[in-house]
Amino acid sequence: MSAALRAAWPPAVVILTVLVVWEAAVRVFAPPAYLLPGPIAVARAITEAPERLLGATARTALSTLIGFSIAAVTGVALGSLLSASRFLERGFYPLATLFQMVPLVAIAPLLVIWFHYGLGATVASSAIVALFPVLANTLDGLRSVDPGLRELFRISRAGRFVTWWKLGLPAATPQIVTGLRIAAGLALIGTIVGEFVSGYAGDRAPLGVVILAAMRENRADLVFAAIALSALVGLMLFGMVGLGGWLVLRRWHASASAIAGVALAVLLPAMLIACERGKPSESAGGSQTKVRLQLNWVPEPEFGGIYAAIERGFFTDEGIELEVIKGGAGVSTPQLIASGACDFGVVSADQILQIREQGGEIVALYAIFQRSPVGMMLHAANPIDSLEALWKSDSTVAVEPGLPYVKFLNQRYGGERLKLVPYQGALAIFTRDSKMAQQCFVSAEPVQMELQGVPVKVFALAESGYNPYTAVIATSAANLASRPELAERFVRALRRGWEAYLAEPARYNPSIAALNPAMSLEAMNLAAQRERPSIESEWTRTHGLGSMEEARWRELAAQMVELGLIRAAPEPATLYRELPSPAGGAESSSSMTR
Repeated sequence: MSAALRAAWPPAVVILTVLVVWEAAVRVFAPPAYLLPGPIAVARAITEAPERLLGATARTALSTLIGFSIAAVTGVALGSLLSASRFLERGFYPLATLFQMVPLVAIAPLLVIWFHYGLGATVASSAIVALFPVLANTLDGLRSVDPGLRELFRISRAGRFVTWWKLGLPAATPQIVTGLRIAAGLALIGTIVGEFVSGYAGDRAPLGVVILAAMRENRADLVFAAIALSALVGLMLFGMVGLGGWLVLRRWHASASAIAGVALAVLLPAMLIACERGKPSESAGGSQTKVRLQLNWVPEPEFGGIYAAIERGFFTDEGIELEVIKGGAGVSTPQLIASGACDFGVVSADQILQIREQGGEIVALYAIFQRSPVGMMLHAANPIDSLEALWKSDSTVAVEPGLPYVKFLNQRYGGERLKLVPYQGALAIFTRDSKMAQQCFVSAEPVQMELQGVPVKVFALAESGYNPYTAVIATSAANLASRPELAERFVRALRRGWEAYLAEPARYNPSIAALNPAMSLEAMNLAAQRERPSIESEWTRTHGLGSMEEARWRELAAQMVELGLIRAAPEPATLYRELPSPAGGAESSSSMTR
């Protein structure tokens, strides 16, 4: 016990000192809470939401452990295989090195498409990042075996496997342990990055999703709390690897004592903190058709009709057991629909044209917004007075990369001096920078800023002449062909949901607010009022909510051909399907006026 205490007290003293200095600095300089909370505030955030954070920690730890285990086994196996053949080593090792240099964030969205949401994509992300150090150290260790001992095994006519098992692997173990220790930290990084794009929200949210949600909530204390817990996961895995290495090497290798000291120094403080497990989630059974709906953003009033239909049981009435998957910046919903990862999804009309150009056959079924609610939000004091002036300025504008409207605005207004940065959904950066602009939904982010006392102004994208249907419910052509009755039932329930939501949004907003703490109930009620003119139109009063017009699709296709985004304009009939309205649907939508 004395040895363990000697190993643990130096890092404990350093950590305690850092925390004391940090708290003192926060109290003296009093930075805003959304910039830098103190350790006490971070600890309070953990104690205020223990189930949420500890459950998230358990999910992140599970993904990290599985990913690390896969990387460890695969790395040792591949390293051993490459060491047995110079040809394989020269052929494949450069590829492994090149693969390691590819930024994980560049391929993380692809992992969601390949492995779908949740554990699969996060484990893949973790394993990819952690693989190379294990492979490289295994290969180096096996190549460093004493030539004299190797010759002795050859003279003794030992086979390749025996030589590897009895000589190579033991000799390479110290370097393999070093590779595993490096991989332990990288596995956690890979898991968190994977969770940013593939983690589930709600009760199943891992730490990566908690961090994103907390950023959108401007909750820096919750961000730091999630970071601290993720670091705890990494420390425990690092300590476990070090302890395992000491158990293997303690009797014959000089590095064992150093490894043991580091392992104890890391593992013991971590074990003092970790003391609770997350609760397992319960699954619901049923004989109804299970359907997955992928949103392209987090739960907000723009999806109010969906949640109203759930609350009123309209989907259940149609024999549908609906699972709603939240989205976010960078979520590749069109690819997920086309690949069959979800049954239905929320996209924009221009995304349908783009994915079809790439061979992804998806079809629009219901357009929530008749007028595009997308806009550019600026601080009210910003002297820029139009979307054209913004695009001709040298402002920093946060947008999701790859959106067609950016190319449209570039073609129309120039935009050579603009500084476009990735949009991640967080408002904290915009709040701090009075010269910044960012994309928004006119009924969402501006409302939140208004309620926070930050005056803003919005330039609507539709005013530029680019006005695609937005928040479009789509499905794959294959799904529509094989289950047309399911699409009809889904749209029927959805239309009823939107009629109910538009009639009484305040009734359903509390359930949406519970799924999205970043947006207050007051903000949701105000947003519901602001979005209504974009949802209802003369067309919907005649044809029913969600109905689409052929001329609009034809105009959009022509614009995208002109932008060079698609080669030829497809027939509108192939892009959308008008499903039957419920009896009296048109009259219902027109009678929703308050």
